[in-house]
Amino acid sequence: MSWFRSSILFLLLSTGSGATLGAKIVQSQVPQVNYGSFSPTPVVNNREQLVKELNLTPRQVQQLKALRQKFQGQKQARNRLLTVAKQELSNLLASNAPTDKIRAQRDRVKILQQQLSDLKFDHMMSLKKILTSEQWAKLQKIKQQRAQNLNSGS
Repeated sequence: MSWFRSSILFLLLSTGSGATLGAKIVQSQVPQVNYGSFSPTPVVNNREQLVKELNLTPRQVQQLKALRQKFQGQKQARNRLLTVAKQELSNLLASNAPTDKIRAQRDRVKILQQQLSDLKFDHMMSLKKILTSEQWAKLQKIKQQRAQNLNSGS
């Protein structure tokens, strides 16, 4: 399973806090976001159960929530720039623009895509730092099981 799915998992986990942690996690709504070629399927069916399985502390949940908010803002800004750059490339391709201008725009799109990929990777590394090594290992096992369930049609 990809590192990005683990990021999605934590994005979905990172809501709620305090004594009503479980209830808030279950009640919260995570917005659907277009992730381009990643197109992740929601990995978490029962957030409260996953919080319990990983034995996340309220502090970890708060850290995940703060990280999620930071990441979402950065990702949305980068996605807006990428969308504009792709549209400009499309417009250039549809016009009689010189090849060098089209190539330059394509290069800008590639740079923005790489920056977005780097941002996602950095986010995943930050998520890993919040968890203990045991929690991370358990999460990897859970993700693997859920991926198998998704692939088998269960």
